[in-house]
This record gives sequence, structure tokens and C-alpha cells, in this order.
Amino acid sequence: VARLTEEKGMERVIGVLPQLLRENPKILYLVVGGGPCEEQLRLQSKTLGLEKHVRFLGPQSNPQPYYAASDIFALASDNPGKWLDTFGLTLVEAGASGLPVVASSTGGPPEIVEQGKTGFLVPVGDRAAFAQFTAKLLAEPELAHQFGTAGRERIRTEFSIENMVDSYVAMYREVQRHL
Repeated sequence: VARLTEEKGMERVIGVLPQLLRENPKILYLVVGGGPCEEQLRLQSKTLGLEKHVRFLGPQSNPQPYYAASDIFALASDNPGKWLDTFGLTLVEAGASGLPVVASSTGGPPEIVEQGKTGFLVPVGDRAAFAQFTAKLLAEPELAHQFGTAGRERIRTEFSIENMVDSYVAMYREVQRHL
């Protein structure tokens, strides 16, 4: 679930699918969203022979059914200094849906994903680690479920509307004290 732009790293996720399919031939990667990289991603999927394994679903006003239909949430965002995934709202949505996460350790994801507890964070561009951790979650459904449950609880306690409002109020009060 993302805007299909270069910084979201969808081509890296698609790029590791052939490796993952060797052990898990039933993988179906759902791409929810649209954007300037969609045609490039479609071509990459076709070139790699992944037409049966990658579904482009376009922008959706309610992505919840796609989270509910998924086993893992993968986000391979890039941040070489020119891009910044500042918070990662889709990670919060995925976590609230009980999905374990594999994401790049850049920008906002490290604030949301607890390494080895709610998912795995991998260095930007490290396709081998991305594939390794995704394969681990696919091979160990109990671990994936444990991460998903922990992620749901983390989102409920750390990122609830009440907590977010309280954080903003505290931040504004702190700024106001220094004016």
C-alpha cells in the first residue's frame, strides 16, 4: 500500500520475488496504489515472469481489505538523502491489522517497527536481507503471527489517536515555552 514512486522501493520487493518463489511458489504480491512508477513496475514484473504473482490493484480509498487478505507487509523505502519516508502511515495501518513487517531501516519505519518483535528492519537496498527476513516470516507462520500480534498491540498503545494528540499538544506546549 503506497504511492508508486521511486523512493518507495517497490522494484526491490518485486526483485526478490523470484528468490522467494523458489521456496513459496504460491506467493501473491498485492500492489495497492498508483503513481509514476507503475508502468516500470508492471514491466519489471512481466520481464521477471511474475504476472501470476504480482497484482496491481490501483489506488484504493479503503486499503483495509487488502491488509486483511495479507500475511506480511513489505516496504523497501529508500533514503539516500534525497527521499525521506518521514513516518510510514502504511506501517501503522499494517501493524493495526496484525501484519508482521519487513521494512527498510530508514526514516520513520524504525520508530514504528520494533526489530525482532513486530517485524524486521533491513538496511536500505540490502535485497539479500530483505529476502531472508521475508522468507523467515513465510517459513515460520507462528513467528509471523507473534510479530503481528505484538505489532497490533504496539500500534494500539503507542500510536492511538489519543496518544498522537497528546504528543502534539506536548510538543506545541514545549515550543510555546521557548517563545
